[in-house]
Amino acid sequence: MPQQPARRAKTRAGKFSVAIRAHNERLSGMSIFADAKNTARSQPLGCAVSAVFSVLFIGLAAGAVAFCLYAIAAVPLFKGAIQDSTGFYTNADMVFVNLFTGKCAVRNLRLENPSVYNSAKYFEKSGEHIRPFMTASKVECTLDPMALLAGKVRFSAITANIVELNCVRLNNSTYNVSDFFDGIRKSFSVEEKGGKRLLESIDIRIDKASYRDLSSQTDVIRSDILANVDFSDKNVSNFKKMFSRLSEMLVDKSLGFIAKGIIILEDYAK
Repeated sequence: MPQQPARRAKTRAGKFSVAIRAHNERLSGMSIFADAKNTARSQPLGCAVSAVFSVLFIGLAAGAVAFCLYAIAAVPLFKGAIQDSTGFYTNADMVFVNLFTGKCAVRNLRLENPSVYNSAKYFEKSGEHIRPFMTASKVECTLDPMALLAGKVRFSAITANIVELNCVRLNNSTYNVSDFFDGIRKSFSVEEKGGKRLLESIDIRIDKASYRDLSSQTDVIRSDILANVDFSDKNVSNFKKMFSRLSEMLVDKSLGFIAKGIIILEDYAK
């Protein structure tokens, strides 16, 4: 029993000590706040500069994070925009899109035909190697970064170095060139400026092209051509005129089979 008063006294002393410590911490906090307030009054310019730099630093850090996250997300978004709209499996060694400038760079793009083309009896019987629809060493464009988040590619300039384009016609209505560009219209479009579509620049190069026409029941039409197509134009608003020029160049290069496939894009001329 005599120990109880001593224990209670010790408990009260502990509580008092905690209260003193909490009080001192509050005073310390108030002191720091008061010092900051006095500094702001005595050195307003220095405090304002520090605040500005702090905001800038936070903004730059947030921008850097957004830049990196967008660059990561843009890869599947760009590939998906092609693959989902066309059915052509899309692969590339590198895809990079700049969130702030809209510059897009693709390296070693490879588009594989849908299975209906690869399973054609001609390839099974002839043993001919099934080649991808398109391989391009470089594709660069300027696009709308926000539209890409919705799975759409709205571009204002495009450059494509196509190493090889392999065209296959199964019948009068099944042609991989037409199928590809018919699908690409669903996700790709030219940006509008001043209420009309304006393509600031287009630069298309095709090194080699092949054609396999399997529509005949007797003979297969085969053609392998060193194309050397180099087409460019700037500030295009008259798309009918542009496609007419491109078609003429393709026909002159004995690539009329490609010209027939891109006719579907003349909707841009309307």
